Amino acid sequence: MRTSFLVLKAAQLAEAGAELETIIQRLKNLIPDNKVYLFINNLDYLVKGGRASKATGFISSVIRLKPVLTLENDKLQFKYKCRGKKQQRKIENQIVADIIANPNVKDVGLPFVDDDSEVRRIAAEILEARPDINTEISYVSPSLMLHAGPGGFAIIYNEQSQIF
Repeated sequence: MRTSFLVLKAAQLAEAGAELETIIQRLKNLIPDNKVYLFINNLDYLVKGGRASKATGFISSVIRLKPVLTLENDKLQFKYKCRGKKQQRKIENQIVADIIANPNVKDVGLPFVDDDSEVRRIAAEILEARPDINTEISYVSPSLMLHAGPGGFAIIYNEQSQIF
C-alpha cells in the first residue's frame, strides 16, 4: 500500500506535466513522512517468518501480546507492545485521532489480511469526522501478510502531503 501511494502520486505528477527529476524528488520528499502501523494479533507468523524467536512467540502467547509495528528505514520495528486487544484498540484509536486532527492528512490506506471489518470501522470513523480524507481499503501486500497473519491490518498515511 505504501508503494501504491507513491506510484499514484508519480502518475498524478506526470499527468500534471511534471518533469521526471521533479517527480523523483517529490517522491523522495514524501517517503520520510509516510506513517505505517501494522497491527498483529499474535506473533506466530513473525516467529514462522524468522522475525521473532520461538521464546518470544511463546512468552507473547502467554501474556497475549498484540504488537503494533512500524516500518522505519524499510525495516519492521516494534512500536507498541500491547497486552490484549483492548490495549491495542487504544493505540489504534490514538492513531485515528491523530489522523483526524492533522489537517495535512488527505489520504489513508487501510490494508487488511483476511477480515476487513476493523478497517471498515476505522474508515467510517475517519470519514465521519473528516469527509475530505480519501480512505483506501485493500488487501495488504503479500510480504506483510506473511508477517501479520490472520486478523492483521495496517494504517498508512502521510503526515505532510496529499498523496493522491
